[in-house]
Amino acid sequence: TCPLPASQVDKAKAITTEQLDVVAQLAGGLGSSLAIIFWLCSWQLALVWAAAMPLLSVVTALEVAFMTGGAEEAAKKRGKEETRRALAESSANKVVGEAVMGIRTVASFNLEQRFFDGYERSTQAISQVQKRDAIVGPFFLGFSSLVMYSTMGAIFFYSVWLANEGVVDFIKAMVPLMAIM
Repeated sequence: TCPLPASQVDKAKAITTEQLDVVAQLAGGLGSSLAIIFWLCSWQLALVWAAAMPLLSVVTALEVAFMTGGAEEAAKKRGKEETRRALAESSANKVVGEAVMGIRTVASFNLEQRFFDGYERSTQAISQVQKRDAIVGPFFLGFSSLVMYSTMGAIFFYSVWLANEGVVDFIKAMVPLMAIM
């Protein structure tokens, strides 16, 4: 077996360290929130929040993925751009590079229009991918926000209802909301 190059070892360390850091932050935040909720509020609200945590975790992960670019950005960080957008950008750059490197040949054979048409086709592909991303990403970001805020609103409504019924006092109704936010 051949040893890994230093750059690959550094990338593996960075990826592993980043992932462990994120996992530790999420586990600490979730654990402390649940501990505060179970310790300072009623059991009814604690069970509701414990049931809502997985849904809120998935929605938060989706929001982060859409805000940071998701799989395409992760592939770009790893240096493995094989998406349609990356291929179209590569093609457009290749057309421009060929035209610039052989400018005398292009001009002498009157091929400017051919290179321009090739560049235009490549940028059309980039434009189509960007249009799709401009529609799909915000839609799902909005949907995940809708789910998150609806869940929080329903739990807040239930908390206020419990406070009005006298099951919990105002502080026990509000502590979980402040611990989560």
